[in-house]
Amino acid sequence: MITVANKFLAGLLIILFLSMFAHAPTLESREPANRLSDMPQSSSELNVHAEIHSLTEHGPQIVLTNLAEEPLTACYLQTSYWREDRKPSGQLWDALVKNLSPLVKDAEISIPLVHKGVESYPDKVEVAAAVWADGTTFGRSDLLKRILSNRASRANSLDQVISLVETGIQQDWTRDQFLAVLDSKTLATSVEASSLKSTLQANPKLETRPHDRQRIIQLMLDTFNKRRDALRQSKPDFNTPINPA
Repeated sequence: MITVANKFLAGLLIILFLSMFAHAPTLESREPANRLSDMPQSSSELNVHAEIHSLTEHGPQIVLTNLAEEPLTACYLQTSYWREDRKPSGQLWDALVKNLSPLVKDAEISIPLVHKGVESYPDKVEVAAAVWADGTTFGRSDLLKRILSNRASRANSLDQVISLVETGIQQDWTRDQFLAVLDSKTLATSVEASSLKSTLQANPKLETRPHDRQRIIQLMLDTFNKRRDALRQSKPDFNTPINPA
């Protein structure tokens, strides 16, 4: 009888013990929406590595590293959220559009994370598409076409500025004539037009020094042509087969 009673009590205790765990509340990690972490969240795709660094002097950054032998010229970075029901977002980095040197092997660059102050930081960043200097590509065709379309738009903008500057040189425009044309609304978003305008505004003496004015403007025109040619010659073009992801 004692043995049976002991077994009964032992069984009862086990049932109670398991019941306690079955009804115990689940503890979830609930971090503040904009809590900064010094642990980077990372992702690698082929020969490109990207990770988010939240705690930096200049705010949250995406650190992009090229691991390929060929220089990286552009990529589309896609950020995603695990803790929230939100759609992924993305941002484009293109060395040719930004007038930067392509990212050589093992080199890295910090890119400001596009982020609104009221939003939480993304949990992960992935390289969704990439283009290298030799024309090698990776990623979805629509994202690769977005990269190429952006380059075409930038090249067209440069064409407009180059044509204007060439006309001014041929007709020997004065400093004031150049400034009047550069104030056009159609050139308001052009980096090159803004650069030329700032140079002329900072040097009022160029109005009475036509030789110096022509020399400075020609140097800037040569730079604009190099930027435009790099964009035009960048591969692949819209007719080149695109490698699937």
